[in-house]
Amino acid sequence: MMGVSAQSSASVSLLKGAILLYGGRTSHDSVCDVFDYATVHEVAVIRERPEVTPGRLMTEKDLGLIYAQLALKQAVRKPVRWIEDTRLAEGADRLVWWTPPGHRSMFFKKSSTSKASFDGHAICPVPALVWMTIDAQHLHLYAVKCAGRPTPETQLFQAPFFNVWGSGQVCVGNANTPTAERAFEPKAWEDMFFGSSFTHPNFCQKDRLVKGLDPAAFWKSQVEKPTRRFPTSRLAAVRLTVGDLIEVNTRDRLAGLERPEGEF
Repeated sequence: MMGVSAQSSASVSLLKGAILLYGGRTSHDSVCDVFDYATVHEVAVIRERPEVTPGRLMTEKDLGLIYAQLALKQAVRKPVRWIEDTRLAEGADRLVWWTPPGHRSMFFKKSSTSKASFDGHAICPVPALVWMTIDAQHLHLYAVKCAGRPTPETQLFQAPFFNVWGSGQVCVGNANTPTAERAFEPKAWEDMFFGSSFTHPNFCQKDRLVKGLDPAAFWKSQVEKPTRRFPTSRLAAVRLTVGDLIEVNTRDRLAGLERPEGEF
């Protein structure tokens, strides 16, 4: 086994231990999707070379200790930055924030794959929105009826926009997602979303995107004659609250939501 060390501007870290993960692969090309168990091992210097010694099953205490130490190191390295009032939660894998109701510039583009699409542009009313990014790559978007800062108990509604699936995940298409340097900047994601063209609804279930109206007809009327406020009575509830977005099992909750009819 090769000798390994990692050097920073402050100190040199030596290889002291190892974690081995055991599981199966879904295909030859994929990484291990599900881990069955893990073992922890000390690394000893034998004949002037580091070697992994026999280990034992990893415990929850081991995992907590390792996470706490690494999180502390990461916090030390993380630069200080301003926290906006709109941020609701932030963690290693996600960022959650909200924007109050208002008006946004929206571009609609006719698509050959959808009869419901149309061309148009206007400053349209939008409801208060809750945004979430996962792994700095995937954007989820929901609407809320409150005008003030949401709480964990606040009910979420389907974001009433084209290009959003029933789970709230946004279809980014060929849009340019924020760079790694801006992945934790809410404005970068907002600019990407509202700077893209809205081409078509991502499902066809009645009253699931906009209640009581055909979504294309609703947005076409807003382009032609925008209203002062977004009519929140048109929002369709989803089986989520803001608090569900910050749980450990958020990904499973989203994957388990019932898909709307005709979703593609």
